[in-house]
Amino acid sequence: MFEIRKNLVPEEQRKEVIKDCSRVPFGRQYTDHMFVMEYNEGKWQTGEIKKLENLNVHPGSIVFHYAQEIFEGAKCFRAKDGRFVLFRIDQNIARMNRSAKKLCIPELDPALFDYALRELIKVDARHIPDQDGCSLYIRPFIIATEDGFGVRSSKKYLFIIMLSPVGPYFPEGFKPTKIYATQDHARAAPKGTGDIKCGGNYAASMAGGEEAKKYGCSQVLWLDAKEHKYVEEVGSMNVFFVQKGIVYTAPLSGTILPGVTRDSVIQLCKAEGIPIREEALTIDEVCTGIESGDLSEIFGSGTACSICPVRSLVFKGKTYTLGKPDDEQSSIGPITNKLFGLLVGIQRGEIPDRWGWLTNVDV
Repeated sequence: MFEIRKNLVPEEQRKEVIKDCSRVPFGRQYTDHMFVMEYNEGKWQTGEIKKLENLNVHPGSIVFHYAQEIFEGAKCFRAKDGRFVLFRIDQNIARMNRSAKKLCIPELDPALFDYALRELIKVDARHIPDQDGCSLYIRPFIIATEDGFGVRSSKKYLFIIMLSPVGPYFPEGFKPTKIYATQDHARAAPKGTGDIKCGGNYAASMAGGEEAKKYGCSQVLWLDAKEHKYVEEVGSMNVFFVQKGIVYTAPLSGTILPGVTRDSVIQLCKAEGIPIREEALTIDEVCTGIESGDLSEIFGSGTACSICPVRSLVFKGKTYTLGKPDDEQSSIGPITNKLFGLLVGIQRGEIPDRWGWLTNVDV
């Protein structure tokens, strides 16, 4: 058993439980506590569960100047039978350590990570929503806290876990969204950081995101950085295409994130007998496929959104629309709908978990 100090907020001072998370902007409300653990003198020190509060960090900290930081995103659900369950948390922990290794950050003991998270959830379990479409979002992150303007990896770090009761990532819920493809911006280059979760990847996507808004689009469909023609990701999600009954998604070539939900979708397709190929499509193939009707569905996948259907794609000033022109919901095809139902059903304990993806949190 690991030692964790607890300095908890008195019961009478704790926040009220949010009654309807679906009405709260995603990730803008937090639970009462956070887990904090410091790395110095060559090792991770004893962690603490304490009041969620501002950090006392030197303005010269390396994280602020050279972006040495990583993060993760996971979820805890309240199952239909009353259990609290984590979804594939082992994969998030493993991915965070891969991210740490690439950015020269000391790795975490997976067992300690898992234990600290569960202890934090126990403390703030009353904030786990019970409404459909809602969950407790988990945000672990590590920041470099050694100060100094020299470009180097830090010798001091903070590992922090925050919790946030959330509703749907997109305010409209499971409804089709509009996406924008651009050849003027790139998210990540080969042999870079595209396959890990670090803030720099997301900062690099913001200019494209602002451009997408001008066209009424909520997400950017990212193309490869070298030739600007192969489709890689959509916004902060992995992306899937259904063409002639076959599901396509970009292969893990080092420039896209190996999403936990992406892997889950691939496994669900195989289990359901849905043909799936990890094969890159060009943006021209996507546009031509939509126009001909051969490409019938597009959806994104990610922890925050689960599965997000796409209504239309804007590329070079032209809009390519899926489904019937006067029926937005018709763009949610049968495969997208089925995979969404399966994924959410497993997470909610409504469908048998054949893969062992769920682990209980005893509170």
